[in-house]
Amino acid sequence: MNSVLFLVVIPLLGTFISLFNKKVKEMTFLITLFNEIFTIYIITCVGLPKIAIIGGFLPPYGINFVLTDLSLLFIFLVNTAGLISMLVINEKKTSKFYSVYLVLLAANNGLVLTGDLFNLFIFMELSTFAITALISYKRDKVSSGTGIKYLILSSVSSSFLLIGIGMIYKTLGTLNIADIAGKLNLLSVPTLSLIILLIFAGILVEIEIFPFNIWFRRLIFQQMPALM
Repeated sequence: MNSVLFLVVIPLLGTFISLFNKKVKEMTFLITLFNEIFTIYIITCVGLPKIAIIGGFLPPYGINFVLTDLSLLFIFLVNTAGLISMLVINEKKTSKFYSVYLVLLAANNGLVLTGDLFNLFIFMELSTFAITALISYKRDKVSSGTGIKYLILSSVSSSFLLIGIGMIYKTLGTLNIADIAGKLNLLSVPTLSLIILLIFAGILVEIEIFPFNIWFRRLIFQQMPALM
């Protein structure tokens, strides 16, 4: 079952190899295609639910990846989107672009599969830096400015998320998602409400969901200059 780690490890290995590979686009496409085929293999051949234990430490103390119907659906969507992205890229890109692209692919797979909040935060931060680098790839005024804005916005969301995760660990003494689910009844309603608010605010700002997205605020500012 630990073979599910390939969905994260292979793209990360490709990140380093791409810096020294002349046919970097072809290699990146092959890695993305591998992830897609391997995801389909997991969907068709693996019974659910399953847990991939990393490092030999059993949950709730160790790092683990969890396969459920929902996580399989999302890793299929992530890798399908990655494959489509590779097929529609027509402009010539440098090796740095594909390196960052592979980091983003690995981070998104990790986000979906991780079974604990600590690694959820790590993968989210990795995804943030990769997205910022891709936004700023052209290094002109518009792309650089947009990248900085996204990084600032993501830093705010990360702060909310980190505070929420810290409160969970302080009150429940665990970061394993399944373990947390079994201990939620130990939390008071105000504490639970605050934790939910912090975590959801962090995630919604991070993924730019309406009305947390910057485009919504920009629209409001354009229509109502007095608010600026």
